[in-house]
Amino acid sequence: MTGLWTQFLQFLSKVIIPDWGTIIAVLPILLVIGVVGPILTLVVLGWGVEAVRRRRGRVRLATIEVRPVERNALGMPVVPANVPYCPHDALAFAPRDTRCSACGRDLEVRCPVDGTVRLAARQVCPACGTRYVLGELPALVAAAHGGPPPGGAAAA
Repeated sequence: MTGLWTQFLQFLSKVIIPDWGTIIAVLPILLVIGVVGPILTLVVLGWGVEAVRRRRGRVRLATIEVRPVERNALGMPVVPANVPYCPHDALAFAPRDTRCSACGRDLEVRCPVDGTVRLAARQVCPACGTRYVLGELPALVAAAHGGPPPGGAAAA
């Protein structure tokens, strides 16, 4: 029985009179666990809540297909600027295309600055010197959300 009482007193003395060298050695670990751990937990939880609440639209790359273009009274194709087209077949192509898929000829592009026609493979307008890179960014199409129609009670 005395051995048990002695062991209890030795344990109690370690609790009441701690070994300060050991406590100071463990202090950085306790700081990380007790201070930095909860802060990191709150940051991660905040990111998770923000990710769940964020309204995300659906975006997809638009596929631009070969399409026929109108011709004017002189028989020339009427095409907007920076759109590659084949003057022989009167077809408009995607911005990255440089050759006609129907006849194999080089596509042409009209400069938006001065209207000069150049080959689609050339990036510099021969007349004004403006540099254009066709197809640099693909077109994006945003899907509409299933919310209420625009206007509503505020428009009434």
